[in-house]
This record gives sequence, structure tokens and C-alpha cells, in this order.
Amino acid sequence: MQAGEERIAQIVAEVLKKLQPYLLPGQPVPAQPAAAAAPANLPGEQGIFNDLEAALAAAKKAQAELMALDRETREKIIAAIRQIFLENAEKLARLAVEETAMGRYEDKIVKNKNAALLTPGMEDLEQRVDAGTTGMIFSERGPFGLIVSIEPTTNPVASPVNHGLAMIAAGNSVCFAPHPRAVKCCHEVVRLFNEAIYKAGGPVNLVVTTRDVSLDNVHRAMASPLVNLIVATGGHALVEAALASGKKCIAGGPGNPPVVVDETADIELAARNIILGAAFDNNLLCIAEKEVFVVDQVADALLLAMQRQGNYVANNLEIQQLTKLLVVDGKINSRFIGQNPSRILKEIGVRVGDEVRAVVMEVPLDHPLVTLEQLMPVLPVVRVKDFATALKISREVEHGFRHTAAIYTRDYTRAAAFARAMEATLTVVNVPTYAGLGGEGIGKPTMTVAGPTGEGITSPRTYTRERNVVFGGQLTIV
Repeated sequence: MQAGEERIAQIVAEVLKKLQPYLLPGQPVPAQPAAAAAPANLPGEQGIFNDLEAALAAAKKAQAELMALDRETREKIIAAIRQIFLENAEKLARLAVEETAMGRYEDKIVKNKNAALLTPGMEDLEQRVDAGTTGMIFSERGPFGLIVSIEPTTNPVASPVNHGLAMIAAGNSVCFAPHPRAVKCCHEVVRLFNEAIYKAGGPVNLVVTTRDVSLDNVHRAMASPLVNLIVATGGHALVEAALASGKKCIAGGPGNPPVVVDETADIELAARNIILGAAFDNNLLCIAEKEVFVVDQVADALLLAMQRQGNYVANNLEIQQLTKLLVVDGKINSRFIGQNPSRILKEIGVRVGDEVRAVVMEVPLDHPLVTLEQLMPVLPVVRVKDFATALKISREVEHGFRHTAAIYTRDYTRAAAFARAMEATLTVVNVPTYAGLGGEGIGKPTMTVAGPTGEGITSPRTYTRERNVVFGGQLTIV
């Protein structure tokens, strides 16, 4: 993801300059990420509790203390959080790969930096005044209170960093419920959050979690009267459980993003960008390109371009072997989720280096990898007769998730028709899907695309309630 890394380097300098007013006295802006600082001498458990009820009570208390602080102090807290996660991006990327055994270290660094630097802060919380001859309404965004955020194993660092930053910017506290395969990552993220907050003058235990992770703890946390909001990022079962809690829920469900390439597209650009998105962190992002529908007229050119760019194009025998390996009893073989192409291909006797970013395979429409969300850098490509066919099939294989979709075309009437038909939360045109979430400086980074509950691309504003004060009488001055 060279383009993304170059963009990150540019953004780092810009954002760090903006952090200067909020750093602690005498603390310089680092020219580049520094080594991780020694742990602060934090009181208590550094946000990690043996008992769930104690964790929730501590976070509830911390949220009230946060709201007693002025806006400037909260801005300093947000800046300190950004700084500490920028400094620890590489260490946390290594921990994520080691603990979950998924994804690419270099891509996780980019994800971690994106989350630390580009997640919106308090600027996302606009105030509004409507005044007339009979009175005035003053509107602000207020916090929900204590949020339980259920985190996925696919993004064990970037997700809680993004969520925590946005939730705290909105004035909330948060209790993270990590996946069992990402507990170490969660504990370190929670510790760093509390270190940064405490050093910046904020309350301890604004971010909490439990030492042990269990499904029972998740259900108890969701049911707790101390909890005001649930954020759930994951599959169908998780979303359904969160929605059944009886509380306000923001849910980011699964996706199966289709890509359409029509006969007018810039084929070299399409090949490059599709692979950049599909191969990034071994396809673990829910927004990542999952299947390609290319008009027959340019299909050979697209496949050749992908091969020229260093990807492995499987032959018919290898496609059969890969299908048997990766799909078991109609489901994706979880052993290969987030694995490098070199490891996947080795299982069928093909040796390639780790520089190979993706395996490309031309398959028929009824191939299981077309309809299943595979979360691995194995990209099915399907030939179609024309744009109309590609559009129809894209709607079918996206399963009505209304999550993410992509198109490569020079005909912007087709791009508009595609966006209307897909009804996706995120539709991208002629760029990798990650570009829509700040990956190339466009859009707001988020690790939860809340399609099932309708909030869409989440940000600090998502984690707030609108609060209004109405004044009677003529208050205009003109």
C-alpha cells in the first residue's frame, strides 16, 4: 500500500503541528514516531479489572469526571491519545500479528497510524443556533454516557483506537469487549489510553476492560443498567445479540463488496487499485474488495495487468485445489483467514515469496468465493456480458448488506446508476475501497460501517445525543 504509506507520511507532519497547542508543557512535537514511553505510574488497575461490575462502575464514574472538565482539557486528552498511539503504532502492529496470527505487519502499522491521526475529534460535534422573532433554539451534541464496544479479532488495535478516540471526543467512557484471540492487544490498548488520559489531566479508568474474556461477560455488560449504548462490530450473530439487548445499539455487520470493471475503465489503474484494496492487511477489512465482475471485452486485459503487477494468477487445476482448501462444508476455512498468499499457495504445492500480495482466480458466477465473505487475499474474477449484467449480479452477491461497493468506469452516468442500485453505505469510483475511509486522504476513517442500524460511517457525532435549549422572546439583533 505504497500510496497509503506516502499519504500517511504527509498527514503525520500536518497533524503533529496541530497537536502542539495541546501537548503537555515542555513536551515537543516529535518529528517522527518515537520509542514507546515508560508506563505512567497510574493509580488502580490501568483500566484492566478482574470484575466486570467494578470495571463498569469505574468507567461510569470516570465519564462524569470527564464531563466536569472544560473543552480545552478534553482537546488535550484527545491530542495525547493520538500521540501515544502514533508512538506505539509499530509495537502494536507486531503484537496484533503475533496474537491473532492474521494480517500483515506493515499494513497494520498503516491502519494503526490512520486510527491515531485521522479519526475525527471534537470538531465533529457542531453546535447550532436557530433564532427568530419568537425565540431561539441552541443545539449541542451530548454524550450517551458509558458505551460497551465489542471489538473484532480482525482489527484488534485499529478498531479500539478508532472507537475509543471518537467516543471520548464525544464525552463518553468505554468498556471494550475484545475477541478471545485479541485479549493481549486489548489490554495494551486500554493501558495506553489510560496512560495518555492521565498524563493529560483526565480521569483514570475512562477506558476499561476485563482481565478475562467470556461470552457471559459480554451479555452481562450489555444488560448492565450502567451501560447507555452498545457498539457491536462483527458478524450476524453478534449484531443480532446486540440488537436484542433492549438498548440503543450501533452495529457494523458483514459485507461482501463487489467490484465492477466496465469496458471504458482505465484497466491498469483498475488492476492496481483493486489489488491494493483486496490485498491490504490480507483482506481483513470488511470494506475490502471481495469479488470482481469485469465486462468480457476487457477481462483478459485486466487479468494480464494484475499478473504483470506481481500477483499470482491461478490456473484451472490450482483453482480447484484452492476451492477445496478454502471452502469446507459451504463455509470459509477459518485457518486461512488473513493469511499471506505464500502460505495459502504452499498448501497446494505452489511456492511464492511474501512479496506476492494476492492470488487472482477466474471463476464462474456460482463459485462459492463469489458469494462468501472470504477475508483473505484470494480474489475471484468473473466475466460478464455487459455493464447491466455486472450491476444485476453485484446486487445479488452483496446480499442486501448495503455495505460497500466499487466501480471502475469513465462513464459517470454508469457510476451514478451503480451507486443508486447498490444502495451501499460506501460506494467508491476508480479508487480502492479504503480510500473512502481516509486511506488516501479522502473521507473520515472509521472501523465501524454501521449499515444494519443506519448510522453509516461512524464518527464522534455518532456517539452523541442531540440536546436542545429553547429560549422564548425575540432574541435577534437584526
